[in-house]
Amino acid sequence: MTDRDLLYQEMKERIAHLEGQVEAERESRRRADTIIAQLTQANAALAARVPELEATQEPSEAAQDAAEPVAGAEP
Repeated sequence: MTDRDLLYQEMKERIAHLEGQVEAERESRRRADTIIAQLTQANAALAARVPELEATQEPSEAAQDAAEPVAGAEP
């Protein structure tokens, strides 16, 4: 094998390695995009429940306020 053949073979191997790295990065990006999409959906679902959760919390706060003594009032 000549030096030229060796250089050609080495370049082919490097290209194959780099192509493998690019594919691995693409797959990693796809996984990250999937996770981001799932978290976005979960966040939207939780955000839609905020008014519901706040509404259920208000009566219990009012009950706590009623149970607390008023400042200056005798027990």
